[in-house]
Amino acid sequence: MPKGARTAWQNGKVMRAIKPLRPTRRTPTPRILPARHQRAAVLAFLVLVASSACTPPAGTDLGDPASPGDSATSNAGSPSGRGSAAPAPTPVALAPATALVRDKVEQALTNLAAGSAKPTRDQMLATLTAAGVSSSALEVSASQTPTGLEVDAIEAAVLQDKDCVIGQVREGKVTVVILPVLSTGKCFAGTQL
Repeated sequence: MPKGARTAWQNGKVMRAIKPLRPTRRTPTPRILPARHQRAAVLAFLVLVASSACTPPAGTDLGDPASPGDSATSNAGSPSGRGSAAPAPTPVALAPATALVRDKVEQALTNLAAGSAKPTRDQMLATLTAAGVSSSALEVSASQTPTGLEVDAIEAAVLQDKDCVIGQVREGKVTVVILPVLSTGKCFAGTQL
């Protein structure tokens, strides 16, 4: 038999191959990681994605978290760093009626939060209507989730012309902001109870 010649089975007989048989290439089977390694890889990927989402874009100046009396603070807002402070944003002047409602909501919610760090929806409604807010202009968020859990914060919104005076009570602290009315003519999105 010549060198490199092989034998092969054909029709039940052993025959000599005229051409040497080429070895078949075996494709490697993909390695499947154990479940614990898969979970670790997925967790590492999610942490990487989450941390990259929290990182500011390149070239973004976040300023210096120095103390108010520090000289670095006066230079943080200027592009040149030579002490010229960036102009502070000017607050938009509120309509007198909106300012009155804001003060009324803030005072009523501050009094409520002093007595109850986590007020209920009914307490918010009663407090704001007692303060003189019309119930037709008032929206209050739910004080429990659909599964029956207590919410972290409860909010109330008062519609005043083209403004929404939104007050929030979270752990006894009150925050009041003015936002524009939604296209629906309401302050909250979605259906309220």
